[in-house]
Amino acid sequence: MFQSGKQIPYIVSLLTIAICLSSPSVAAAKKKKKKKGNWTFEQTYKLLGAVQQGAIAKELTNPDNQVYQLPVQTASIEFRPELQGTYKRYKLVLRPRASIVDDFRDITPLDPAPPGYVASKASDVKSEAYLNEAYFAGTPTSKLQYVMGLQNFQWGPAELASPSNPLFRDLGLSKTTFYETRGRGLLRANYSPSGPTTFIFISEVFDNGVKRDASDPEFRKKGVMKAEFADQSQTNYVGLVLSGAEDDKPLYGSYANYEVFTGLTVYYDMQARVGSMLWKPLLSGTGATFQQSLKAESKTVYAGLTGFRYVTESNLDFRLETFYEESAWTPDERQLGRGVIATVPTLENTQIYLNPGSFFPGQKFLYGSLRIPEWGYKDRFTIAIRDLYSITDQTQKPQVVFDTYIGDSILISTGVTAAFGKADGELTQGYQWQAFFTAAWTL
Repeated sequence: MFQSGKQIPYIVSLLTIAICLSSPSVAAAKKKKKKKGNWTFEQTYKLLGAVQQGAIAKELTNPDNQVYQLPVQTASIEFRPELQGTYKRYKLVLRPRASIVDDFRDITPLDPAPPGYVASKASDVKSEAYLNEAYFAGTPTSKLQYVMGLQNFQWGPAELASPSNPLFRDLGLSKTTFYETRGRGLLRANYSPSGPTTFIFISEVFDNGVKRDASDPEFRKKGVMKAEFADQSQTNYVGLVLSGAEDDKPLYGSYANYEVFTGLTVYYDMQARVGSMLWKPLLSGTGATFQQSLKAESKTVYAGLTGFRYVTESNLDFRLETFYEESAWTPDERQLGRGVIATVPTLENTQIYLNPGSFFPGQKFLYGSLRIPEWGYKDRFTIAIRDLYSITDQTQKPQVVFDTYIGDSILISTGVTAAFGKADGELTQGYQWQAFFTAAWTL
């Protein structure tokens, strides 16, 4: 068993490179004469326009939105081109992005302003251009594939979260129609000695430049080794994960999916790790502060999810999932965290309070979803209903999203997310409600 995760990124990198170079077809290719061939390219262009409106929840830690300084309205335009090139067993993918976002706030700054407090502008326009994904993929043999560059790689059967995945953290309520995960700089090799069995080696070798969370402010190389075993139908499977990062302890993960009968599956996804980078509010001689107190601990902490999914013959898609994270804040810790914000309302402390590094703002949650595809006029409508419920304090956050096509090239997505329950609860912080409207035109 690994006692430290420091060597895992380097071990995985070497294994990944070795697997790619040891492919029989690579050696054979050196002996064969080059055959003439041409790259073929395909491109698509998508233009998005979106507006979002919200109301700020009333909280003791955020009077009149003076501390969180969340935007009450956002307007954005985004251009999403995509270029794909193929040549024999090789593939090149480029997904650049360009956007302009205008955030509107109506805030009266704190007066007098405490040390470290910075007031936001009433209107804040930001423009950005970046590569969301840019990778080169090769399939030298039917058993081996390698992918190099900015890429997005997900796994796990659940919708709410995938605790066994240390690289990407996409959470249920964020997965609306046009949500995109930022690619990460990965070197990945997939080796399948047989159809039902796959071994995957992933090394995160460079930073993608995205602003990092407060719980992981500096880029550290990561390595992941994953094995997945499935039956011939690929419906029933189990996965085992080992990962580590520089200056960090290893993480162990597992996930599985099992079909009880046609349409009904049960599944789980979990992680176990020694210590955590999560921020905790602690009392010290100078008062309450945020510290990464679990980083040096030798205790193993767990996070896990269990659930079931039922898909009817008419493609109605039901899910019910439960989630638990041992190291997330308790109600007493949340109360202490409010004391830190009240005393030192700096931008850094605010970011830590809103996102200390846990999956959700608490330990125990229940999640349900229903997706109704292809209904209404010419089967053009899709509706998704989701609800996240805190078992600890009974607050909840339901969401309804409605999608439809206008013609063959315009997709409309609109929805609303609201928070219900007691004030200053786990799911009633930040926004009381948010509504959005997005239109995407495929050129």
